[in-house]
Amino acid sequence: MKLSFAISLSPTKFSAISSANWKKSLPFMKKLGFDGVELAIKDPLTVDIADLQLNLQKNDLKLVAIGTGQAYVDEGLSFSDLDPGIRKKALLRMKKQVDLAAQFKCYVIIGLVRGTLAGTAAERKRQISSLAGQLQDLSAYAKSKKVKLLIEPLNRYETNIMNTAAETAGFIDRHRLDNCYLLLDTFHMNIEEKDLLKTLTLFSSRIGHIHIADSNRLYPGAGHINFKQIIKELKKIGYKGYLSGEYQPLPDAPTAMKKYIHYMRGV
Repeated sequence: MKLSFAISLSPTKFSAISSANWKKSLPFMKKLGFDGVELAIKDPLTVDIADLQLNLQKNDLKLVAIGTGQAYVDEGLSFSDLDPGIRKKALLRMKKQVDLAAQFKCYVIIGLVRGTLAGTAAERKRQISSLAGQLQDLSAYAKSKKVKLLIEPLNRYETNIMNTAAETAGFIDRHRLDNCYLLLDTFHMNIEEKDLLKTLTLFSSRIGHIHIADSNRLYPGAGHINFKQIIKELKKIGYKGYLSGEYQPLPDAPTAMKKYIHYMRGV
């Protein structure tokens, strides 16, 4: 398994990610021994692709995945919004994220951009239908670009759609999203899953990516999650992907990165 760390290309309201200067962060990550980086990107059209490629190559880091949550957190775009105009903007934004991911052969993460259900039972039913349709469209588009999508189960305090791995896998199956895989995050799993280890085993063939954060959404070792058992289980099921640190960059981003890689290399 390889280690990566999630950073944002621009300042964001989302607190569980580092907004430190990415060009300065990459050499620091390389020095620490990271294998890759996960980038949270608000608008892919603002990205200088050549500059990003140069900096990644210079620091021998792989772009593992693109986080898309800022479209929702900072701009309010989501697939389940009752406003069709907002849904259209969300889908177009995610297709641009896929275009960018195709340049780097990396995943695109679908997390908060799915939105949350609200209103009457009839309105919620329409929202679910809209979400499914948007994801079917995006999944087919991503497949044509040879880009895989990751759907991340999120805890109940952030959304009321697809909180557990089972709910997410069920949604993927019901709507035939054959280009979508699971992104399991230990912070969210600690809240929603009855047994973290059994969940990893049960969905082993469907896991595309792993986010690492402790129970208090700090670096591993700062809370009560048993990461030694998790790593042991991931080895047992043959997971060979990245373990990406995504948590509050406290007390500061460099320290958070150091804490992460030192702890994870230790286990």
